[in-house]
Amino acid sequence: MEREIFMQDIYEKLREKIDTHPMGAPWHPAILMILEDLFTVEEASLALHMSFKGLQAEEIAGRAEILITEATSLLESMASKGIIYCMKSKGLVRYALMPPMPGFFEFSLVKGEDTPEARRQGRLWEEYFTGALGNTLHGTKIPISRVIPLSKKIPYGMDIFPYEECIEILKQAKKIALGQCQCRLSARKCDAPLDVCIMLDGWADFVVDRGLAQPINIEKAIDALERSEKAGLVHTTTNTKTHVPYICNCCSCCCYMLRGVTEFGRRDLASSSFVADVDEDTCTGCGECINICKFEGMELNDQGVAQVIQGNCLGCGICGSVCPEDAISMVHRSDPPEPYNLGKELLLDIAKDRNKLDSLTDD
Repeated sequence: MEREIFMQDIYEKLREKIDTHPMGAPWHPAILMILEDLFTVEEASLALHMSFKGLQAEEIAGRAEILITEATSLLESMASKGIIYCMKSKGLVRYALMPPMPGFFEFSLVKGEDTPEARRQGRLWEEYFTGALGNTLHGTKIPISRVIPLSKKIPYGMDIFPYEECIEILKQAKKIALGQCQCRLSARKCDAPLDVCIMLDGWADFVVDRGLAQPINIEKAIDALERSEKAGLVHTTTNTKTHVPYICNCCSCCCYMLRGVTEFGRRDLASSSFVADVDEDTCTGCGECINICKFEGMELNDQGVAQVIQGNCLGCGICGSVCPEDAISMVHRSDPPEPYNLGKELLLDIAKDRNKLDSLTDD
């Protein structure tokens, strides 16, 4: 009985620590079960001495007052499960805590194993998102993610910035990895492709090093984008211009980012720099664009022609991909949102908005 109480206390303490991160980890029975499944008691106890900033094993061991060999073994075990982050630079290895999303939810499931344990985790994550995390994740006015339009719907020759197009983002990446979509593995509400989760640079290094995803070249990454577009999936990424860590290919029924808009009614997903534009002379009013739009961004006007609902269109371009008359293209918005330059700037603003600046300093 005493050990059971001790274990419950350890996991709640770990949740409380993780909850200090700007992205949050609100209380719910599901998160305690998730943590208990992912972390052994020894790992959870050591994680209490970690930081969201990368620390070397020696420093973590010193904080926990255990041997470096013991700490390193536990840290390596956690990193290989994708429940803490490991970064390697200039011969140094550092380990860091992560929030649930984006964080150990993605990395712990990106391998896509179809086991009873993985299915249980998926069910628990879905319960946690709908019961608590969704409101927290989408409870800020700072857009965490942004939409990227379909490249083929942007007219040839139009001036665009590199961060506005998936292909250009891929070209700038030094390393690319491909994993399984964690949201669809958890929610299991559709049969859209799973192997379309693209990770770049640091994230790619981590998942490949840990055997959680496969390294791929740009041609295979483009193939994943094309398969996603054929399935009607929306491209999203972090709301930054540089050092982009991922490209998600999302469905509105499963994706924990898109569902902020479709289920929670929050407009915390930044639009792309583009908006759909309908050629009224070509449109036949078939309604395919209305049916496919994830965000209720299209309607038929009194003349039976499709028209864009400007306030709802997030500029993904999916509507144009299904138009049989090729009557929809993407045009520049008059007031395009400006992504953050760096992820640290984005996280800082979210921390300010949520009064959680302390977690971004070394504790």
